Amino acid sequence: MIDQLLSEDQKAIDEVLTGFATREMRDHAAAAEAEGRTPPVVAGRLHELGVTAPLPASVGGAGPIAAPDYLLCVQRLAWGDPGMAYDAVVSGLPAVVVGRLGTAAQHTRLLGAAQDTPARGSLLVLEGHGRSPSEYRTTVRAAGEDVVVTGRKLAVLRADSADLVLLAARDDTGRLRLFALDGLPEGAVVVSPGEDADRSLGLRAAPTRTVILDDVRIPAAAELSAAPAQVEAALALVRLTTAALALGAGRAAIEYASTYATERIAFGKPIASYQGVAFLLAEAAMSHAASHGAVLDLARLLDESPAPQDLEQRTTDVVVRACGRAVDQTRAAVQVLGGHGYIADHPVERWYRDAMTLAALDHDPLVSAFRAP
Repeated sequence: MIDQLLSEDQKAIDEVLTGFATREMRDHAAAAEAEGRTPPVVAGRLHELGVTAPLPASVGGAGPIAAPDYLLCVQRLAWGDPGMAYDAVVSGLPAVVVGRLGTAAQHTRLLGAAQDTPARGSLLVLEGHGRSPSEYRTTVRAAGEDVVVTGRKLAVLRADSADLVLLAARDDTGRLRLFALDGLPEGAVVVSPGEDADRSLGLRAAPTRTVILDDVRIPAAAELSAAPAQVEAALALVRLTTAALALGAGRAAIEYASTYATERIAFGKPIASYQGVAFLLAEAAMSHAASHGAVLDLARLLDESPAPQDLEQRTTDVVVRACGRAVDQTRAAVQVLGGHGYIADHPVERWYRDAMTLAALDHDPLVSAFRAP
């Protein structure tokens, strides 16, 4: 798939990451899912790339990366494998947000050692499928030099072993506030899935848990004291990473199914020559291009405008469409492969499950069915 929306620099980034994803991720994808973790050798090489947790220059990093370039990196890593990409990207997102909103002192305290080892961050942000930031129910109230947080966070990666945690909560005025902590706060409860619980549908290389905060005290100084518009923009970027991950899964599936369709012979000719297959793949490719363009456009806006109008609703629309279309694209790939699409010998069934899981992280797929395509 030739991307006409990318600049020459972005095409160079895409080429480098395509090579990395092909060499370092695809061969390990099945094992990562079976073991429920990213192999350490892959995690180390992802860290060496420096794109999943770009650090400020003040702590030895290369400085912030433009939002479109960052999301392009996310998308291409997900093309390699959505599960390992999710693990690496979400682990690095707290550092990305601290780098954008934190003070110099917070950079030094929270990010100073991040150059040496792979990021082990965690997001205490999501609260329910279909719930946007304006609907978050986790509360925060002042208590002397501390604040007290009460709420429930879902889909928390590395809940009990993170070394940098980003927490979102609302105060009694309704203002959304972000806190950066050097680990899960004392008193937070990580809900055990239970010995008999089924494994998640997808993203099995990055297992997540639920965290309950019941009057948990954290230092007030842990707040990223940015303007409300900056907080909203940071959360929009966090949400757009989900869309970028889904786009990567969709693109991988379309390309794989297209290659399969040109090689699979039925009734004396490739199945790609039949309209039922060709139209299905063409529609999937067009929907991917539309979502890809929408994600990059909104990412550019985040860099250009400190307070884009209706940012939350615009972000929701982009994420809903990108994730919903990725589900359709990966489902189409499974259909092109026929019975082979449902067996683990081909990766499309894994990409389909990963896309379904990503679609459920930020929004309710049933709600998206009532939105404009």
